[in-house]
Amino acid sequence: MKTTRTHLTLGLAIVGFALIGWLVTRSYAAAQTPPGNAAADEELKQLLSERFDSATKALQIERMKLDSGRSTHEMMYQAARRALEAELELKNTPSWRLRARTGAST
Repeated sequence: MKTTRTHLTLGLAIVGFALIGWLVTRSYAAAQTPPGNAAADEELKQLLSERFDSATKALQIERMKLDSGRSTHEMMYQAARRALEAELELKNTPSWRLRARTGAST
C-alpha cells in the first residue's frame, strides 16, 4: 500500500512539473511573438500574390513550350512545383492548402 501511494505521489509530481513547464514555455513563446504590423502584413501578402502570378504565368509558358516540343517534362514539373509552393504560401488556410494540393476548384 505504501509503494502505491509513493508511486501515485511521484506520478502526480511529474505531471505537475510537466504542466508547469508547458505553461512557462507557452507564455514565453507568446511574449516573444512580435505584434502584427498591418502595413508589413499587407506588403507581404502583395509580394506573395505577385510571386504566385509570376509562377502561374511561367507555368503557362512552360506548357506552351512543352506542347511545341521546346521543353521537357522535368522543366514542366519544376514550373508546376514553383506554382504550387507559391500558392501554398499565399493561401495558407487549411481549406486552401487542401484545394491547392488536390487541384479542386471549389
